[in-house]
Amino acid sequence: MSDYTPISCAQHSEYELMAMHRQMVELKLVESKEKMVGRLVDITTRGGVEYMTLLFEDGQKSELRLDHIEGVTVL
Repeated sequence: MSDYTPISCAQHSEYELMAMHRQMVELKLVESKEKMVGRLVDITTRGGVEYMTLLFEDGQKSELRLDHIEGVTVL
């Protein structure tokens, strides 16, 4: 069984719209309070867990669980 905590449908829809428009965002992560800046390029689900894919300026990609994200600011 997964320890994933689903986010609200409204928040998921907002993330999908941001991904459709490939918006630059700043993310604040829950546990580390670290901030990340990148282009939101995809929202996916695997094994009952939802992920956000960010593309960074250097071409690298990172996949983050949606329940590990505390806040998203569109830049």
